[in-house]
Amino acid sequence: MRSTIPSSWSDYCGQLRSMFDEHFRAIEELGKVVSNLSSERYCGKTSLSDENFDSIRVIMDHVIGSAHVYADYLSDAVSGVGSEPQEHSYTIDSPESAIQSLREAFARMPLALKPAKDFTEEQLAAIKFSVRWGQEYDVEQMIEHAIVHILRHRRQLRFGLNCQSALFDYLFFFSRFS
Repeated sequence: MRSTIPSSWSDYCGQLRSMFDEHFRAIEELGKVVSNLSSERYCGKTSLSDENFDSIRVIMDHVIGSAHVYADYLSDAVSGVGSEPQEHSYTIDSPESAIQSLREAFARMPLALKPAKDFTEEQLAAIKFSVRWGQEYDVEQMIEHAIVHILRHRRQLRFGLNCQSALFDYLFFFSRFS
């Protein structure tokens, strides 16, 4: 499961490069949370969230789809050309394929920002755009949003899986004495 940081963004300005590094790290940490799940646990119903996100697979689908949307917004903002929402295909059949799909979605971000790879902080901050949920972002804010989105769901899954495991262990342990 271990993956090395790609060198494809080593020639980007320090601000972008450091955010790419953190984004990549967040993805790898999420991968550690889901990588050892059985297919049943990954695809099965869970109480980790509400009825719209009723399995880890559905949560991963949401995270990957969002990563593509963030890359689309950045691409449109840097190019100055707006586009309609795009369809993206990816695989979420297993934890491994979902993490690989998330890595692929993330890989679109450095490509989308290639025209801005040498921009100063001021030039990056000057690129403003609105998103469908009504917020206005600049490039740095969108990348930070993308990172925190992964961190939130990583925490959701880690906390939920650990609590469920702890509860199961507790119930199993005490069921032996009744």
